[in-house]
Amino acid sequence: MTRDYRKWTVVSGVENRRDLSLQGPVKFSLSRADKIASAGSCFAQRIAERLPQYGLTYFVAEASAAPYSARYGNVYSARQLAQLFGRAFGRFDPLERAWETPEGRFLDPFRPSVEPGGFPSINALEADRRAHLAAVARLFTEVDVFVYTLGLTEIWSDARDGAVFPTCPGRGRGTYDPMRHVYSNLDVTDTCAALDSFLEALAEINRDARVILTVSPVAIAATMEPKHVVRASLTTKSILKIAAETTARRHANVDYFAAYDTVVANVGGERFFAPDGRHVRDEVADRIVRLLVESYFGLAEAEGPKASEAHLEAADDCDEDRLLKLLERNRSRAPAAPAHVGRGERVAHPIPLYFAGDSGTFGFRNCIFSVPGYRQPFVGCTLHARALQAAELTDHAGRLNATMLTLLVDANLLTANGHDSYRVTIDAAQERFRKDPPLLLYCGSHDIYGYLQGDLAGYSIELPAHVRPRDYPVPHVGQISFDDAKGVALGSLGPFERGLRLLRSYGFANLAVHMCVPPGREISYFYPNPWSDMHTTYALRIVMNAAIAEICAKVEVPFVDIWSSIVGADGLRDTSFTFDSAHLNARASILSVRRMLEMLEGRAVYA
Repeated sequence: MTRDYRKWTVVSGVENRRDLSLQGPVKFSLSRADKIASAGSCFAQRIAERLPQYGLTYFVAEASAAPYSARYGNVYSARQLAQLFGRAFGRFDPLERAWETPEGRFLDPFRPSVEPGGFPSINALEADRRAHLAAVARLFTEVDVFVYTLGLTEIWSDARDGAVFPTCPGRGRGTYDPMRHVYSNLDVTDTCAALDSFLEALAEINRDARVILTVSPVAIAATMEPKHVVRASLTTKSILKIAAETTARRHANVDYFAAYDTVVANVGGERFFAPDGRHVRDEVADRIVRLLVESYFGLAEAEGPKASEAHLEAADDCDEDRLLKLLERNRSRAPAAPAHVGRGERVAHPIPLYFAGDSGTFGFRNCIFSVPGYRQPFVGCTLHARALQAAELTDHAGRLNATMLTLLVDANLLTANGHDSYRVTIDAAQERFRKDPPLLLYCGSHDIYGYLQGDLAGYSIELPAHVRPRDYPVPHVGQISFDDAKGVALGSLGPFERGLRLLRSYGFANLAVHMCVPPGREISYFYPNPWSDMHTTYALRIVMNAAIAEICAKVEVPFVDIWSSIVGADGLRDTSFTFDSAHLNARASILSVRRMLEMLEGRAVYA
């Protein structure tokens, strides 16, 4: 096969670039007999409604699903897709059941647009949902080719269990609750993890299924990020493209189709977008689907009916378009701003709280915390140092962990003050928590991996009665004592103590350390679970927390401990505080933030 596609001459040497395919070689070839199904964002609708025009076996598993293969509506994010699969196969049962409309009808929170006007009762909604999920399970079991179009990284989810909604609740679709409904913006790592989770689960029930990933070229309608919507849209699409390409490279049965690339590169210099500058013109959508079919099925070009651009501009085809209309409608009703706003009055922005360390920090990211006793809200800002170990907080020369130091400098929390010396960046004009930013350190969980394979490998640890769960084995000969086990942990945590002292010397007056989270019963789908012995897992986390707490007391740094608030009688993590097998959700984060501020202020705000 010629490799001319790797050189730019494949573009510059073509006189008519109108029908130039940017795909290059594909991983697999498909046949007309293959069952093909689709899902995704708004642009996925444009693909889905055109595929049947080519005589392919387009798989529709549920009545009235058009243009999709089932009545799941728009599935914007990879995490939403992974959870859809989990719900269909009984692996995930969200706590949020229904959203009530002002008219007293009920919407499915995970597909609010599939039933115009809503269901007459919750029972009717639940019955339809059961039928829908059964159809989705049949779809994934029987499908040969699944085409998924990624559209968004910004998501709204339930703080209690991490369930992702296709749209933010409110505006006639349920009631927005800031303590329960949280915003986050997925990065490349998050998106790849969700795609991998979906693909691994799909392989369990349909090992022969192939997946084509593509990215919607339709710009996002609005953003929660503090940046221009065009810039936010480009960031979103870049994240999705990198994640899709990376995932396709990891899986032999997954390929990336260059729909987004075709539009964005625009090597032909054409007018690709409708007058709104956001939706792709119908003739371009036609061409993209034709290129997809030719790339994978090898079929001759087929012409299908085309909608007019006038119809496209008036289309109300996805939740994002409906959101824009609602925003415009609300804006027209809004009263004029008071005359004094914007004329020298100081705007009250949330106070940043910084969470630095391992993946446990993700539960705080972009969350707004309203705490009793504080006039202004707080916002979570995370500095992720992948797999940060307490025993690696400083190196052998006593210098702060390089990744952690880089994150603190890049976030403008630290400023260089000579060779190997830093100081907290202080604005003396600010109030206390803006002048001395609170920093909660999250590490220790990954140290336990070492204990499982090192000095504590194979030992059964004797736990004191007050921290021993009800089904923990009774003390017996051959156990290592709790104090001896803690001594092993303390012996490895010299770098942790040095790191805390170093951070204090830099000027972090509001420094705190978070506990290692208690174990739960969930099974990890992302990596082999090393915690095969639940009793050992439980005991080692108790030991690690005791060692960290002892060092924190010695250095006079608050140790944020919410263990007793988030475990049940069996000592395991309550599922209402669980995001996944290894992490707490935003509901637990609220407890952590309140406890941290209580300890830093020395006053009771914890509820």
